[in-house]
Amino acid sequence: MAHHQFDEDAQSLSQGALGLDWIFREQDGKVEHLAVLHADDYFGEMAVLTDSTRNATVLVRTPMDVLLIPKSEFQLLKSSVPAFGEFFSKLARDRTPPLSNGSSVL
Repeated sequence: MAHHQFDEDAQSLSQGALGLDWIFREQDGKVEHLAVLHADDYFGEMAVLTDSTRNATVLVRTPMDVLLIPKSEFQLLKSSVPAFGEFFSKLARDRTPPLSNGSSVL
């Protein structure tokens, strides 16, 4: 894990990159505002949980400190801290749309 400070207007995660005040997605040259995050919020977990690319870019509107958890450490936490693993496994299931046969990707 690493502690990192982002300055105002910094881009902390980029759409399309493998896997905090303002999250947006750009599609066909149009920017779509998705969310405003506050203290204790998190982002980027779905790309790690699903081995997919990030589907949004995070822009920092004010300076902030964040805790960056690399995928390998995230997976270790998931397997060694049951409550952590259960929380994010449930989150991934809840956020993953069902397939046409009713099952989910995860």
